[in-house]
Amino acid sequence: MELLGKTMVKKYQKYLIDSGMEGGSINKRINLLTTLINDYIHEQVDTVPEVSVKPVKASTVKPDESKRVELTDEEISKLKNFVCKNERAEQSRNIFLLQLECGQRISDTWKILHGEGIENETEKRIVFRAKKNDNKSYIIKTKEFDRLRKWFDEHPIEGEYDTFRVLTNRRLKKMAEELGLDRIIRYKDTKNKWHSDKLCDIIATHFSRHTFVTKMAREYGADAVAYMVGDKPQTVKDNYYHPKDEDIFAEIDKAKATPMPTQAVSNKSEYIESEIKDLKNALVMVGVPYEDLDGKDLTELWRMMVNKENDLLKLGVDPRRVKEIHKIEDKNLKEKKAILQDVIEKAKVNKC
Repeated sequence: MELLGKTMVKKYQKYLIDSGMEGGSINKRINLLTTLINDYIHEQVDTVPEVSVKPVKASTVKPDESKRVELTDEEISKLKNFVCKNERAEQSRNIFLLQLECGQRISDTWKILHGEGIENETEKRIVFRAKKNDNKSYIIKTKEFDRLRKWFDEHPIEGEYDTFRVLTNRRLKKMAEELGLDRIIRYKDTKNKWHSDKLCDIIATHFSRHTFVTKMAREYGADAVAYMVGDKPQTVKDNYYHPKDEDIFAEIDKAKATPMPTQAVSNKSEYIESEIKDLKNALVMVGVPYEDLDGKDLTELWRMMVNKENDLLKLGVDPRRVKEIHKIEDKNLKEKKAILQDVIEKAKVNKC
């Protein structure tokens, strides 16, 4: 009878918290368990008190982003080459690898595998509506992404998402331990206290998102990566980007090598006027009537440009192509618009 008591239930609750399960899902399981226990106890022994466990608050199981870091290429290679003992373990390993290819949370990767949340898909791209914040993610498909997705078509995941997520985190830790992924991770917890743990003891599915963002941010910057993973640029910088010392020095060198705007023009006002003119020309080139731009300051024009870049992404046009066309020196604005329109029409055809 002691095995069905409050102590056991609280231990199980702690186990669920440590596994990373969300507070609402934990409470559902504990409520069901205590109901079953209490029904059984009162059926057998009337004098035994009922089991009651305090619900978990959301803040109690809030993910600790600080301990999640970028995996090295060597660590990723070891996971890829790990020989799984059964299909379930292989499903857990492969969904982690799939996350490394697209940067999505495991909940959203689960949705993609089940054909949910996909608003548009072409041969090379996916526009996906994220589960957590209802934002759109713009996923660039790679050969590895397509390979893993096809593998899951042939080996579909059965059962409930929450159970699979908990088991996957447990399996990842076991794999990492067997592979000797014991790099020491030093991090602060939510109470600002320092900890040091082996990677194999704390690895979880969300490490894949952190790895994807950090690697992509080096190449594309936080703004572009934010589109890819369906988050705000500042959130990407604060929570997911883990620059190495050499990354920071590279940024410093880049800033040092880039002339300040005041060196290119005689004063700040001239620079702003030049920037406004360029932005207006670029917006006209992507179809914004010139009269709609009258009276707009630099911030408003940049906001319009960001919105237009979103529209171009939906059409399958890389916004960087617009900037390349805008910078062509031997073409006038009308000719540049014609070039862009041709790019858009080709993207529409490919999309169909």
